[in-house]
Amino acid sequence: MNIIPLKFMPFMSSAILIAVFIIIRFILRRIVKKYARKFERVEHRTGLILRYIDFFAIFGAILGLIVIWGVRIQDLGWVISSVFAVIGIGFFAQWSILSNITSGVIMFFTFP
Repeated sequence: MNIIPLKFMPFMSSAILIAVFIIIRFILRRIVKKYARKFERVEHRTGLILRYIDFFAIFGAILGLIVIWGVRIQDLGWVISSVFAVIGIGFFAQWSILSNITSGVIMFFTFP
């Protein structure tokens, strides 16, 4: 005997997933802010790292929701390959953006 009807399972799973990602985002933001205060990091760099955390939390939540709601991998593959093609063209036009983001993260954690 199932207490929760099957038609409500994706809704419940989605709510739990979103709550988990909000908690993870909150914890990571607190850790980065503590680290920035402890080692006296620049506010601007701290803000960038916090934006990266937000982006990856949202990306992870969307990916999890796609899996929960049963989107077919073939359909998702077409969308992702199209998006990456456009992003690849954009990065080729301005390839230094990716290296600036990477160096910003590295400098945040290792800058004396």
